[in-house]
Amino acid sequence: MTNKIVQQLLPLLIIVSVGQAQNLKEINGLKEQLKTTAEGKPTIDLLNRIAQAYAVADSANTLLYTNKAAAQSAAAGYKYGTAKSNLYKGLLYVNISRPTEALQAFKDAEPIFQELHRDEDMAYLNSFRGRAYSLGQNFQVAAGYFEKALPYFISIKNKDGILGVYNNLGVLYSNSGERDMGIDYYLKALQISEEINNPNTHLILNNLGKLFYDTNNFAESKKYFLRCMDMSRSANDMVTLGKAELNYGNIFVKEENYPVAVTYYLKAKTSFEKVNFKRGLQSCTNNLGAILLRQQKYTEALPYLEDAVAIAEENKTKMGLALSQQNLAFAYTNLKKFPEALDWFARAEATATKGSDLFTFGEIYNHRAMLDSAMGNFSSAYFYKQKYVQITEQLTGERVTRQVNELQTKYETQKKENQITLLNKDNSIKSLEIQNQQLALDRNLYELAENKLQLADANLTLVSNELSLKTQGGIILQQRFDSAARKKNIDSLQKQSEIQQLRLANEKAEVAKRNIAIAAILLGMCALTYAGFSFYKRYKLKQESLLKTELLKEQELAARAIIQAEENERKRIAADLHDGIGQMMSVAKMNLSVFENELAFSSTQQKDSFENVINLVDDSCREIRNVSHQMMPNALMKTGLANAIREFVDKIDTRVLKVSLHAEGLDERLDTNTETVLYRVIQECVNNVLKHAGANHLDISLIKDSDGLAVTIEDNGKGFNSSDHSSFSGIGLKNIISRIAFLKGTIDFDSNPGHGTLIAIHVPVS
Repeated sequence: MTNKIVQQLLPLLIIVSVGQAQNLKEINGLKEQLKTTAEGKPTIDLLNRIAQAYAVADSANTLLYTNKAAAQSAAAGYKYGTAKSNLYKGLLYVNISRPTEALQAFKDAEPIFQELHRDEDMAYLNSFRGRAYSLGQNFQVAAGYFEKALPYFISIKNKDGILGVYNNLGVLYSNSGERDMGIDYYLKALQISEEINNPNTHLILNNLGKLFYDTNNFAESKKYFLRCMDMSRSANDMVTLGKAELNYGNIFVKEENYPVAVTYYLKAKTSFEKVNFKRGLQSCTNNLGAILLRQQKYTEALPYLEDAVAIAEENKTKMGLALSQQNLAFAYTNLKKFPEALDWFARAEATATKGSDLFTFGEIYNHRAMLDSAMGNFSSAYFYKQKYVQITEQLTGERVTRQVNELQTKYETQKKENQITLLNKDNSIKSLEIQNQQLALDRNLYELAENKLQLADANLTLVSNELSLKTQGGIILQQRFDSAARKKNIDSLQKQSEIQQLRLANEKAEVAKRNIAIAAILLGMCALTYAGFSFYKRYKLKQESLLKTELLKEQELAARAIIQAEENERKRIAADLHDGIGQMMSVAKMNLSVFENELAFSSTQQKDSFENVINLVDDSCREIRNVSHQMMPNALMKTGLANAIREFVDKIDTRVLKVSLHAEGLDERLDTNTETVLYRVIQECVNNVLKHAGANHLDISLIKDSDGLAVTIEDNGKGFNSSDHSSFSGIGLKNIISRIAFLKGTIDFDSNPGHGTLIAIHVPVS
């Protein structure tokens, strides 16, 4: 039993994260800067920084600000702004576990960063890509991108980036079973973290302790957990302190030192209670119960295990719940309370089916086989024992595969070391060869010195020869004098020839001048022809542009007239309903009430029937009033867009759909047409959610700033494929798109089946 209960203890692995409160403070500061920043590139850069800060936890605002940055970058031709908006959009998709969309966004950003030689952006892009591939369990490709990011961070001396890469590689290799590699990278991360005084160093210490625990190196594991506890106390981080104390206690369970393990579990429980960390409290109570099971104290274990289950159910978490439930079933089995044991085994198996590992199923099936055997149900016991054996064989196969991979890594490392040794030997041999070549060069230099001496003797011989040549030089001078006289005659003849050539050249120059004049005339005619054609072309284009402008104006006026006519018709119908039919129904009700007092009813049933008629007339009056108000709400005409929408959503039954409305910057009234069109669009969107989405929560946000009015509508319904154009064939969506186009605004739909729908609208307002 001892070996089978140990793995039910729940050690926790921490991943470094950024606090949302810190992000909110940064976002507010950036928004304040945005109010005073000049338009253009500085504004786009600030929009991207705000999107980066929102990417941690707010998908709607991240998309809103990345879309703003992308739109302004496209208008300004600012390629870097476009690439950064894609980078942070991809980061958002990584954080919400949508790796396919993230990788597409990174692909769009990469060429621009490469073209602009943005090393820091390339570093973060490759690091984010690694995280995206790790989401898809593609560990080898993910590791490759982390390794690509590392040289960029090193070249720009960005130690925070280097720390992030080492930490991500540590997580990656730990999750893929290569724990030795994970430890190496965590140690590198720890060194950098301590150099820059990173406030989250204690989280890395906890992860190192967990990895050494997994490799049964308990001495090293204890060392890192103790350091983590000291730093967590100094930082007043009760959650990490409790996790380190819990993991430290797990080591003593492995060593079967139960009193010390219980001491640290109780310390962890105290730390978690200070901050009401339910997941930690669940682990502590489960482990305290599991230790009592190991000591065969089944009755004493029950309260702890029941508390663990209650905490998990209160916290609505499935993690570790199946193990706690099967621990209860195991306790009841040993207490011979078989019905209770069967019930808890059934609950454990149902919970595990919703998302547990193979080990949990193995424990459930093994202990269920023990229960069936104790009850004499041997066929069922054999069935569950077979399932347990299958899972054990699968786990053993995976463990052997990991061991083979680790041995392969060690073999490759040893192979590389041997190659380095051979290279060192080759270098020694080459050094000896170089020394031999140096000796040969010295020998050649000696031979060159001897040759120089021989050349000196030859020079003496040449001097004597020069003396004899000087005597011959006098004879040669006389011969040169004679040749000079002959040359003078030749020069006079050459001058006469040059005079004739000059005459010919003058005649050719005259011909060339005439040719140039003719060519200039032809070019002038061509230029005039081209200028005339260009003038005609520009005139034609100008006329076409004016025609298009007039057509657009007419289309806009026609659209405005249609919408105005539609709203006028709504007002007329609403007024007719309210003042005409409504008044008539009210008079009918009053007359019926008068008749009721004057008539003598023959029975109570007849009187009840008459009162039902009056009630029906009264209900009709209210229905007519509601319809008239929906067609032209008073709040929109009197108090503006935000109040009209609030009045509309307040009428929705919160049991069907809970609506959250946030409005900002709408202190002043908008243009009447803009308010009317936006009210109709939001009304149509809300009706679509009620009719089609199957949602129970809807967020509506209206934010007006200097750029215009941003509207986001996000539900948690069943969603649809927003990339499928056939989804937009309905009249309602077409009306929404055409109305926003009338306001010269933009509308984006972001939806996937099972992930809800986000509609982002931006309308420019003066």
